[in-house]
Amino acid sequence: MTKNWNEINWKQCFETLEKLQYKILMAYRKKDMKLVKIYQHELTRSFAARAIVVRKVVSNKGKNTPGIDGVIWDSKERRFQAIGKLKDLSQYKANPVRRVYIPKPGGQLRPLGIPTMFDRAVQTLYMFTIDPIAEETACPHSYGYRLHRSVKDCAVYLWMVSASPTANRRYVFEADIKGFFPSVSHDWLLDNVPMDKLILGEFLRAGFMERSLLHETPEGFPQGSPISPPLANLALNGLEEVLRKRDFLTVRYADDFVVLGKSREKLNNIARVLIEKFLAKRGLELHPEKTGICSIEDGYDFLGYRFREYPDKWRMKGNKLGAFLVTPSPEKVKAFCKELRILIKNYNQKSLYELTRKLNRKLRG
Repeated sequence: MTKNWNEINWKQCFETLEKLQYKILMAYRKKDMKLVKIYQHELTRSFAARAIVVRKVVSNKGKNTPGIDGVIWDSKERRFQAIGKLKDLSQYKANPVRRVYIPKPGGQLRPLGIPTMFDRAVQTLYMFTIDPIAEETACPHSYGYRLHRSVKDCAVYLWMVSASPTANRRYVFEADIKGFFPSVSHDWLLDNVPMDKLILGEFLRAGFMERSLLHETPEGFPQGSPISPPLANLALNGLEEVLRKRDFLTVRYADDFVVLGKSREKLNNIARVLIEKFLAKRGLELHPEKTGICSIEDGYDFLGYRFREYPDKWRMKGNKLGAFLVTPSPEKVKAFCKELRILIKNYNQKSLYELTRKLNRKLRG
């Protein structure tokens, strides 16, 4: 029996967690949802999973950021005690998240929810139970919140399908979901997410605290919670299959996606209707001002990149009218240059070191 934090065999814990998640995946593939629930319960009771959950919570970027209770697990004794507290969740009640705001492009603010350390641990524990299913049902060209996939992979794939001389999808539907995280239907999530409904209901209806006032959350879930990524993917999984049946190509990263088609008319009259119908079931809708259709000759911005085919008669071949290039979007370049000027203005040895590190990260993509 492990008696303290230092005695935990982490290698064995990770091996045990992988085996439990594999059991969940195999049961789901057999469509045996009763067995899925049994294995999910086994995982949440497992010491290995609970230990990894606590380790994950105390090692991420927000380890020193408390929730509304002001508690952080800053000692090995507290961390080990938390493992024991996670074993019995039959009386679990989620605390409201602490609402903070971070800046978005265009001067707007994005709301983030910061749960308490214990709520983060419970959400991470149940995230482990649904992650294999979210990955199994994931769209082939979904790149957000998935292991071994990144923004760069998404950009490379878009370049491959658009730069080919035989590519015939020269029009792009730029989609923007209006308030995705705060708007997803709770009823749809409770009916379609394969996990403990009571625990999921606690996560969804916990509410948030802002300026000492409690606000209810009748729909949506907070962006920034550990369980938000798989919930976001589960909510949008299946969209690519719906559009592929009508000969559209869809590329998605989290809640941002673009659809490639052969004509403006098909994208507007067919793809748009299918997307709106798909989203309506989940309580979502497209943003009318941020959604539009363009050609690859006009170019479009997606995930911080600029995708555009530049006219070049020497490179004209097949359907290709020039050179299709992927470059940083103008807004990202301006933001980086502004940050660079500030660092140079406040030049000292430390800031020069930080500047070098940031430049290297930018160059590596």
